[in-house]
Amino acid sequence: MKTGREAATMWLRTITTLNWANLPNGTHELAQSVMLTGGTGAGKTTMLDAMQTLMTAGHQDLCTFNAGQDEAKGRSRLKKSRTLASYVLGCDDGPFARPEGAHAYIIGRFEPGPGEAGEPFTALAGFTARLVQDGGERIARTEDELFLVVGGEPLGLEDVTDSQTDEGRLGERLVVATKDLPAHLRFNYPDRPIEPAVSKTEYLQRLYGALCGLRSISESKARNAAKQFARFMVYKPIQHLDQFVREEILEPMDLSEQIEDVSELMQSIQRMRDEAARIKEGVGYLEAADGAARRTIETVADRELVRLEDAWREWRCVERRALMLGEEAERLEQSMQETEHEIRGLDAQLRQLGNRREALAQQSRGSEVVQQKLRLTNQQETQAANLDRAVARLKDGNQHRDRAYDALAPLAKEVDRPESWLPPAEGEPPDWQRLFSRAVQGDSWRGFALSDLIESQSYEALLDQESSVRAIEERYGRVAEAFAHHQEGIRRRYFECKDTLEGLKREAGEHEAAIEQIEQSGRVRYRPSTQRALELLSQNLPECEPRVLCDYIEVSDEHWQLAIEGLFGNRRFDIIVGERFEAAAIDLINRERRRVGPGVSIIQGKRARELAERPGREPKPDSIVHLMRFSDPVVEAVVRANFGDVVQVADSQALTQTPRGLTLEGNASSSLRMFVTRVEESDLVFGEGARRRSIEAKRRRLKEIEREEREAEVRMRSARLWNQALDSVQRPKLIEPFEEVIQEQMGLEETEQQLKALDLSGVEEILGEIDSLDQEIAAARERHGEAMGRRGEIRQERQTNADSRTAAGNKLRELTTRRDECREQIEAMRRINAEGGDWEGALARIAQSLDDTTRAIAVPPDQRLPQLYANLSSSVTHFNGCGLYDKRVALPRATSQASAIEAFRELTLVHREIGATLTSLRDHILAENHEQLEDASRRFNETFIRDVCLKMNNCINRGKDVLTTLNQELRRQTFGDEYYQFSWNWRSDYRRYAEFFERLAEPGQMMGNLLLFDEEGMSPEDEAIFDRLKGMLLDQDRNRGMKELRRLTDYREYRTYDIEKCFVHSERKPISLKTYGTGSGGQLETPSYIVRSAALATALGWSQGDTHLRFVMIDETFEKVDVSRSKEVIQYLTEVLGVQMVFALPDGRSGPLHDSVDMLIDVSKIPAPEGIGELKEKVYLQKSILNRERVEALFREERARARERVSYNLDLKFAEGLDEQAPVRRVNDGAV
Repeated sequence: MKTGREAATMWLRTITTLNWANLPNGTHELAQSVMLTGGTGAGKTTMLDAMQTLMTAGHQDLCTFNAGQDEAKGRSRLKKSRTLASYVLGCDDGPFARPEGAHAYIIGRFEPGPGEAGEPFTALAGFTARLVQDGGERIARTEDELFLVVGGEPLGLEDVTDSQTDEGRLGERLVVATKDLPAHLRFNYPDRPIEPAVSKTEYLQRLYGALCGLRSISESKARNAAKQFARFMVYKPIQHLDQFVREEILEPMDLSEQIEDVSELMQSIQRMRDEAARIKEGVGYLEAADGAARRTIETVADRELVRLEDAWREWRCVERRALMLGEEAERLEQSMQETEHEIRGLDAQLRQLGNRREALAQQSRGSEVVQQKLRLTNQQETQAANLDRAVARLKDGNQHRDRAYDALAPLAKEVDRPESWLPPAEGEPPDWQRLFSRAVQGDSWRGFALSDLIESQSYEALLDQESSVRAIEERYGRVAEAFAHHQEGIRRRYFECKDTLEGLKREAGEHEAAIEQIEQSGRVRYRPSTQRALELLSQNLPECEPRVLCDYIEVSDEHWQLAIEGLFGNRRFDIIVGERFEAAAIDLINRERRRVGPGVSIIQGKRARELAERPGREPKPDSIVHLMRFSDPVVEAVVRANFGDVVQVADSQALTQTPRGLTLEGNASSSLRMFVTRVEESDLVFGEGARRRSIEAKRRRLKEIEREEREAEVRMRSARLWNQALDSVQRPKLIEPFEEVIQEQMGLEETEQQLKALDLSGVEEILGEIDSLDQEIAAARERHGEAMGRRGEIRQERQTNADSRTAAGNKLRELTTRRDECREQIEAMRRINAEGGDWEGALARIAQSLDDTTRAIAVPPDQRLPQLYANLSSSVTHFNGCGLYDKRVALPRATSQASAIEAFRELTLVHREIGATLTSLRDHILAENHEQLEDASRRFNETFIRDVCLKMNNCINRGKDVLTTLNQELRRQTFGDEYYQFSWNWRSDYRRYAEFFERLAEPGQMMGNLLLFDEEGMSPEDEAIFDRLKGMLLDQDRNRGMKELRRLTDYREYRTYDIEKCFVHSERKPISLKTYGTGSGGQLETPSYIVRSAALATALGWSQGDTHLRFVMIDETFEKVDVSRSKEVIQYLTEVLGVQMVFALPDGRSGPLHDSVDMLIDVSKIPAPEGIGELKEKVYLQKSILNRERVEALFREERARARERVSYNLDLKFAEGLDEQAPVRRVNDGAV
């Protein structure tokens, strides 16, 4: 039907398909209104998709196959989506009609209505597809495409086939390959321009340009026209008017690239700001390191000056002592001469006295009485000597008894305790308590004054103790025998308790030392082998800068600390050296392996860095690496290379299926095995938090050790008592010497009685002389002995003096050497760092103060230098951890005094390197960073305003313009006395952003009048909005930030929308469709098609130019709409708008619409006994031309007959119902 419009209306007159799905190959003419009907899956939508492919070039962003079905809205796991290639190969739920590959063509002939102006033309789309094997699945892939727009005579099947035999595929003709078709057409039509489109976009420009009577149109217009055409085909019930307008009417504006550019600029600026902050942080560390280095240099110099002053003062002290020793040697020489002279005089006197006594003895030899007295005197002397020896032996035995008593008395109390330890016994154990108590309580000699009794010669009282002595010796003897049988158990117990106690004390000392080291230096204690290796490398290969891996790792989540460090194990103490020294370092460790010890490893830093930089070696998203922070790039590379694929696992069950994983509890998996890996909290070393936890754990362990030590001391006290008793208790030898004492004393008394009985009256004079000479001789001998003793003492003093003088001389020479060495070291330090201090003044003060008690140089505290080294190392380590432009400062090594020159030289070099690095960072790099930051800020300002603010402001305004244009089109499309129009309002939460974009889009802002990072140049409202935008641009969750930015840059979201029903010849107010209707949504269907038609009319330019396309497709939309509204829409589109319409409906819904269409095409599937490829069915099309007036008359007649039948049946049923109810009513009446 014609619309009466003057412009030419282009319709799709014919559609030709070749190898398209399972449709029969051929050309199909189309009327103005065509209804495709048939059973589910018969192929109705396949025909529509052929037309859609022709109108959209099968463009992925424009074309939606099977648009009216559920698979267009969501992908099923079981059913495969239709694709262009699957259509070409004739796929039907898995099997293919053309599995060996095929060429397919869709040809559409567009012509104006009869008598209308306009140039007819043919559009052709050709495709080549093949099946490919992907694993165990066959996948259809498109290999070639061809698009043509050709004027003049129509093209048909004969134009895309050749007369050569095609193995019966198309009779006697062969389908021309898409790549060969242009040449084929040029050969057959040499006078017609055959120019294939180079792209789908160019084809759409030509197609929609030809539909408008032009050669081509712009890309945006062509894409918009194709999009609106395809969008009209898809049924989407209106759930929300806002959503309908945003998705169906307004075109989205993709600012993703602009947002990415702006985001990258913002990220770059933020990186520059972070870099500036890092530089400032590094400068702060360097300034702290500079101060620490300066103080350390001063302290090292002071310590050397102190060593010089100490050596000089000691030299002066030894010099004074050497002088005193010389004076003492002269005095001793004089004393020796005097003593020698005295000894010679006494020797002469003793010879004279001896001669005189010998003469008297010769005179007395003739007297029997004298001889008897001399014999008894000698016997008395012998008996006295024997008595002394017996008394000594008795006293010794008594001392053994005392020691046994002292050892057994506390042990007897110890064994009384119920929990007391007793030696294990193989047989019947002795009654220790009875043995000890009998020995201790029966010891009557405890406190016995034996010495007094012997000296008083009370031998009668001593004789009374004989029975006690025997009992005491016997009891202690039994105890000694019992100890001898249990010696091994007692010793073992003692040494076990001793080892336990010493181990606890040693452990406590180690913990205290570790706590002190961590608190003073901030560094953990390494393993002994690691410490020895560090010292070895520092001494022999100092330029390799050895350091330990654990000092550069920190665990960010303390809950994972124990598990992660347990997984690392001893690898925490791997040593890092400079890449050039790795081979030399491991060779040195190998040579000195006996000295260093086992378990020392050198990290392959260069290889680790290369592995970390390889593509695809990034740690997994849930890797434990993300739980750690690193202050050294080599350490980070090593950890990433070794542990990047170790993932965090929730529990042990999940761990069983994890190649490399770690649970919070410390269970791990690797190499097809699972294992437990943890460390004690006191052994933690990763990071400051670990050191703090380590100290706390060590302190807790110290408290436990103190408790265990108290318990061990109790056990040790008991074991010590048993061990002391084992050493002290033996059988005391008392009886034998006791009897000898009694016997000798009795003989001595008898000899004295015999001496008293002698008659010495005749020899008294000579005996008196002899006694007098004996007294003189004894006195002389005493003086002689004293002189000899003095001579020995003087000789000893002389030897001591000589040794002291020799030692003093040696010491002086040693101190002289040491003093000279100190001066040489100080001179070397002065040459290394002349500006390091007042060297000459310090030396002068030292020389002047040698005899004073006040020192010239103050002695630095012992802990000062280690603390300064720790502060310097900490500052340098923190700076190196910043990783600023590959700038690193070598870590200083705290060397001993023996290498003070090396330490001073290294400190000076480090100090100078710190100064140079500080100057470079502060005066050059930081300034350059500031300039780059300003430049990047200006570029961001321009880009953000140009690519975001201006475009957003234009889009927001253009959205309003689009709706205004559509309202103009809608005003021309009346539906009876009604028409529809759009209305819109701002969304309050978006309006502030729109105003922000509008203000920044004002002229001049992009030229630098406003700097977005200059907070003073923005209002508080704009600053708040810009801060929110910055937060999105810098969001660490990239997806979240970009999602929010895409929402804010979707101009369609800035307004709320409504469609209003207006009245042409009435003053009634427009009715909002948001609040109008029953809520079922049906009343929105007619307006939705009117609005969609207006959108399509705008896209296709119905109100512009002389020629335009009036052709739409609808896929099973009317299945979801009631019949009356379906007819209204069909009538509106075909009769009011003059649109050619092709739509599809299932059989069950198509009957009532037969009177509304001009053509009916019934699509069905029938068996194909011969088979078509892998298929057993083929599609059959039956086309019918309908006389709408005759069909409508038949429908009226049938409806009249149906009403008569229904009326008759209702009357009959009503009469029967009255007859059936009468008896019941009577029964009820009777009951009442």
